[in-house]
Amino acid sequence: MLSIANRICLIKLVLNSLSLFYMSMFLVSKGVIGSICVIIQRFLWSGSSDTFKLCKVAWFKVIWSNSRGGLGLGLLYNKNMTLLLK
Repeated sequence: MLSIANRICLIKLVLNSLSLFYMSMFLVSKGVIGSICVIIQRFLWSGSSDTFKLCKVAWFKVIWSNSRGGLGLGLLYNKNMTLLLK
């Protein structure tokens, strides 16, 4: 069982990186981004993408930057738009 800190590292290093590779080439629909966010939320709070547990903190606070008190995950839609501007 992974701790919350280990899950955050795994999300930042693996889940966000895999999606960023595709986001740098294609415009991703909001439905797909929503599905990815649901997977990330479920993994963060329960340790599995299949089970659902109640969130301990509001999601908009989790995606804030570290300087604002969040976990620094960021919005995937904003990342997609930024990567397509290259």
